[in-house]
Amino acid sequence: MSFQVTRRQTSSAFTLVELLVVIAIIGILIAMLLPAVQQVREAARRTACKNNLHQIGLAIHNYEAANDHLPAGWKASSQLGLPGWGWASAILPYMEQQNLYDLIDMNKLIEDPDHVEAIKFYVPSYFCPSDEAQTKKTFVLNAAGDGGFDPLGTDHLPMEISETNYVASLGLTWDPLDPPKDNCPHEYDRGTDFDGGGLFSWNSRIRLTDVIDGTSQTLMAGERHSIGMDSSWVGVVHGAEKPTWRVVAWAAEPPNTDHHPFAQFSSMHPGVTNFVLGDGSVHSITDTIDPVSFAQMGTRNFGELISDLPY
Repeated sequence: MSFQVTRRQTSSAFTLVELLVVIAIIGILIAMLLPAVQQVREAARRTACKNNLHQIGLAIHNYEAANDHLPAGWKASSQLGLPGWGWASAILPYMEQQNLYDLIDMNKLIEDPDHVEAIKFYVPSYFCPSDEAQTKKTFVLNAAGDGGFDPLGTDHLPMEISETNYVASLGLTWDPLDPPKDNCPHEYDRGTDFDGGGLFSWNSRIRLTDVIDGTSQTLMAGERHSIGMDSSWVGVVHGAEKPTWRVVAWAAEPPNTDHHPFAQFSSMHPGVTNFVLGDGSVHSITDTIDPVSFAQMGTRNFGELISDLPY
């Protein structure tokens, strides 16, 4: 007689409770790691942004060496006139964009049919990777809707134009040690003629030797995110909405204060905005910088002594 031994079969699979516990633990670990991963990614984006500004600073310095002055904020027959090409278009050859520069005739209008493709061209070094403009690359520039009259006409508008996240420093409209009560940039956008005391303005020809406040203490260019204002490397387009502020920003308000976002410097980096200064150095300036100190950094020759630099 033979006996057959029956062994009890045991299951090696997870029970539902065990599976839920494992999923919960994985979820907790992901939640703990995600902020760290995001911080690492943002740190990399901020470094890439600073590298862009470093390249822009070198290009501006090379332009100054070749022409004996910095590029104009924009060149035009009048402040809101023609042709309007901006500082960032002038330095294209020094940004390794000679081929793009060759497509542009600086003596012709921005809206000239020959420039239709050139003014929409994507220049990677003009974009901050933390900003949503990195994905849209162009925007539609509309005619001014505030009743303003443009004697040159607005038949060229709306027009598609290339985006940028970097604008030059106009400076201020007043002595930073004696600010007016009504601190508003709107008059400048209507064609008021003045030198803001910064490094770039209409038909400006500033030399680095003109920066008596010290190039290491004077803003050259910085960031502006596309939420506050769509800016362009192309230039000032007459008859358009807020034309001059597409290429310059003022230092009358610290970055990201949102009082006049179309005129300010701003960024998508948490708490800081990147700048290149007159000496070519690149720094991250905090949103909490003292407003007077920041205003002083915006001017080249007011003779201030900035005792508390934000870096």
